[in-house]
Amino acid sequence: MSTHERPGRPAFSGELATAVGHVVLEASQCEDALGEMVLLASGNLGDTPDNVWWTSGERLASAVEASGVENTSSMADEYRRLTEARNIIVHGLWLESPTAFVVMTRGKSIRRDPNPPHYGFGTWTLESINDVADRFNALE
Repeated sequence: MSTHERPGRPAFSGELATAVGHVVLEASQCEDALGEMVLLASGNLGDTPDNVWWTSGERLASAVEASGVENTSSMADEYRRLTEARNIIVHGLWLESPTAFVVMTRGKSIRRDPNPPHYGFGTWTLESINDVADRFNALE
């Protein structure tokens, strides 16, 4: 197992780094494709406040649903599920074991989503991380 050295901190395996990077790249490609679909369906090719070409998350999912393109409700639902998984993968704190990875997520209260501070834990494998990337690819 190759590692990415981090002086004074635990090293991440190359396999974990590659799988997380795979999710980042596939999510980016998918969001670009969905934004392009929405843009072309709307005919709004100008640089206006309603242009969703560069957006992501719930704003993009809502724009996909409102685009008038066939099957957009199921596309938007899958995108929402994948974005939630992507956020855990990208923003989580990772611990490795020989068979799985434990990720901790932290949440805080923000103006648009007031909640008490909270924590979450999940277990992932290389296969489950790469499955998220593959599903972003399929959605694209």
